[in-house]
Amino acid sequence: MPKHTCSVSGFDMDESPPFAWTGAPSEAMSFALVMLDTTLTDAGDMNGYHWAMWDIPASVSELPANLPTGAAITSPVSAKQYNPLSASYLGPCPNFGGGGGTPHTYVFTLYAMPEAETASLAGLNNVKQIEAAVKAVAIGSASLSGTSNASPP
Repeated sequence: MPKHTCSVSGFDMDESPPFAWTGAPSEAMSFALVMLDTTLTDAGDMNGYHWAMWDIPASVSELPANLPTGAAITSPVSAKQYNPLSASYLGPCPNFGGGGGTPHTYVFTLYAMPEAETASLAGLNNVKQIEAAVKAVAIGSASLSGTSNASPP
């Protein structure tokens, strides 16, 4: 939907989409969610690392749309989040700066984590590092992908 991209409110001012999941490993103590623009990351471009959210309690099985901004949120769910520009969701915007209209592929990956809090992520300062640290210890994952050719208004 456009409100989850830069098409409606501009770059880094979009609403996070809702998420829901089932079938997590029974050993999961928390969850982490990472969003990538794989069109860019597969080409080695750091701009494709959009957003990470972690320390989502294992009791949570859905995230509502339009999560608040902030490095640590407490409502409607307790979690930490990061993007390269601020502490909030950074949605699809492949044509920021007049990119030419080529659609990009975006992937959301939910990771089941073996610990309740991932304190080891606290000092990391980019989504690529966060994703690597999460992948290294995750006990399960599921991904959802789609394409976008969004441009800012």
